[in-house]
Amino acid sequence: IILDGQTITIQANKKVIHLIHRLSKWETFSGSTNLEKVPQLQGPMDDAYMSKFIVVTPDTKTKNTKLQQWLDFEIERLRKRWKALYRGTLPECKASELTQEQIESSNLILWGTPETNKWISKTIENTPLKWATDKIKIGSHEVTTKHHVPNLIYPNPLNQAKYILYNTAPTFREGHDRTNSLQNPKLGDWAILDIRQNPDQYSAGKVVATDFFDEFWKTK
Repeated sequence: IILDGQTITIQANKKVIHLIHRLSKWETFSGSTNLEKVPQLQGPMDDAYMSKFIVVTPDTKTKNTKLQQWLDFEIERLRKRWKALYRGTLPECKASELTQEQIESSNLILWGTPETNKWISKTIENTPLKWATDKIKIGSHEVTTKHHVPNLIYPNPLNQAKYILYNTAPTFREGHDRTNSLQNPKLGDWAILDIRQNPDQYSAGKVVATDFFDEFWKTK
C-alpha cells in the first residue's frame, strides 16, 4: 500500500488491514504490544457495557459492613436497571464460576474487593490502582478503605483485547432518565467514591476524584 507517499508492506492473505499513523509515519496495526488507547479500548468506564460483557460478583462478603451494604445495593440495582432500561437479563456469574472462554470473549465487570473476588486480586497488580487492606491509591489520590471504593476501567491483564471494570454500573442513573441527552457517561476512566454519602438517583456515592488515563493508560 502506498499512503501519503509512503510504501507499507502488508500480508496479501488478510481480508482487513488496519493502519495507524504515529510518530509521523504509517504502519500496520494488529494490536499494541504496549498498552495504548485504541478504538474500542479507550474508556471511559461506561464503554465496558457497549460490547459483550459479564458481571462477576464476589464469592464471599467483606468484613467492612458499610462497603458490603453498598455492594449489595449497587449489584441489585444494576440487575433491576438492566432489566428496566435495557430490557434484558443481566449476564452474570460468581467469581468461582468464571470460565476461560468468558475471559477471552467478554469484558469483565468485577465487583467486590481483592479479598472477596479473586479476579480483582489477579488483575489489580497490573493496573495503576493500589488497593491495600487499609488504603486505596491512584495517582496523587490516597484514601482509606473504610469509607471509600474505587471504580476503574482498564485493558484486562488476562486478555488485553477486552476490558476489566471495577465496581460500577453505567454511570448515568435514574435522575438522568428524563431525557436521553443526559444518558451519557458521567465519570472518566477511574473514580474514587466516598460511600458515607448513600447512593442516590445521580451518583453511587460522593465523587472524591475522577479523571482519564493518558493515551498509554497511565495516570496523568
